[in-house]
Amino acid sequence: GPANQRLIRVVFNGANAAGAPLIARMAMEKGIAANICYASTRGIEERAYGSMILGISGGDEMLREAIDFLKETPDVIAEEVVIDA
Repeated sequence: GPANQRLIRVVFNGANAAGAPLIARMAMEKGIAANICYASTRGIEERAYGSMILGISGGDEMLREAIDFLKETPDVIAEEVVIDA
């Protein structure tokens, strides 16, 4: 369930890729399903700005794969959100 979801913050700094299609592509190409927990992105002249929080279930391996995939897109920053208990 959501309890073992890991969170990734994705920041779009003028990426030439819209948020949701990038997440859909990750699902299709890598088989990684992500929940969009939060999104505040806007497109300006076909470039995406803003950020998203993604929930990934599936453990360390899948988390790493997702971050690597997202970082392959220029002007996209992806990092795990660590919530201190």
